[in-house]
Amino acid sequence: MKTSKLFIYLALLCFLAPTVTSCSDDDDMDIPGHTIPPKAVLSSDKTSFEALTGAAFVLEASVTQGYNVQHEWKIGDMVIGQDARLEYAFADPGTFEVVYSALNGYGADRHPFTVVVSQGANPGITFSTDQRTFERSIGEMVRLSATLTGITGTHSWKVDNQEVSTSERLDYSVATAGTKLIKHTLTYDEGTTYTTQFTLTAVKSDYGNWFKWREGKDYIICLKNDLTKVVAADVNNPAAPYNVETWDGSQKQLFRKGYYFGYGPVPALEYYNFYNVATHSVLQWTGNAWPNNYVDPVTGAMGADPWDAWFMDVNASGDVRFVHFFALWDSHPNPLPDLMSSCLTVTENGTKIGVYSFYCCGADGRPDFVNYQALGDKYFEFKMIAVEDMPQP
Repeated sequence: MKTSKLFIYLALLCFLAPTVTSCSDDDDMDIPGHTIPPKAVLSSDKTSFEALTGAAFVLEASVTQGYNVQHEWKIGDMVIGQDARLEYAFADPGTFEVVYSALNGYGADRHPFTVVVSQGANPGITFSTDQRTFERSIGEMVRLSATLTGITGTHSWKVDNQEVSTSERLDYSVATAGTKLIKHTLTYDEGTTYTTQFTLTAVKSDYGNWFKWREGKDYIICLKNDLTKVVAADVNNPAAPYNVETWDGSQKQLFRKGYYFGYGPVPALEYYNFYNVATHSVLQWTGNAWPNNYVDPVTGAMGADPWDAWFMDVNASGDVRFVHFFALWDSHPNPLPDLMSSCLTVTENGTKIGVYSFYCCGADGRPDFVNYQALGDKYFEFKMIAVEDMPQP
């Protein structure tokens, strides 16, 4: 039985996990001079600088020695730049210790310096959050807004120097993991600018390009083409399929991380029960809900079998596809060729949540992911948004 399970997990990974090739530092051993540590110089040899809040502080690094050198600018543990040129706007006054590092596999060259930041002119701008650093999962949206008071001007939101919005609101779908720098620049009518920077740490499952449910967070499951439409339990019939409703902030529209399943000698898959806060229901592979589950009052976890668990695949646009692979579960050790698996989808003219079912076993009863692969980019129909990022109704 354990051997059969291991085959299943390895088979899934072979079909779903992308093939990655990379050059290790050992590859440089064949190239003379490629194994030396890096050296770099900054565009100023000063060790103390002055800046104003909202104004761009600019400094550049030039590599003088080493190959495959990466740049990193940090304030404490917070990364504020990953290019040779740092262009950063301090949000608050104070004294900040900044460290630039030139890095490769053979060493690091670090340059610490101090920036004394004074309060700039009152920008007349208020953001939807006071936080300047935050974490989100891939498949999740970052939603920020900027409100102007007593002034007029134009907005520009950039993520890693790519402009993604010119309105007062940023709706950014996180598609890849890593540190991302978000900049909002307000250009006043007279031409001056005020820049505010945010640092986003994007995480993903440890075992694949899948959504990672952040601990202690309630989520809204939105339709990707209309973020005002959300998935909601039917409080009048808790066992019925979920509905699609307009966002109103009620508990029937809130979902919480339920039981977590990880499989393999080293867990290679991350499956979750996601349960509804109002009805304590989880969604089954059939599309029907299973209500009234026991919920641990401390952890929020509940007793459930994995027939009701899903993993959440994420595409290059940051959209989420909910998938249930029936053939993997211990509770069905002898799958049959006609066994079905499921993807969540929107049905009945956009009013209900149902499932698209597909065969997941070959003629020999073994897991077969050909039909899943054939889906391509279909059924990536949802966005995950943390409750705090939704507009207050």
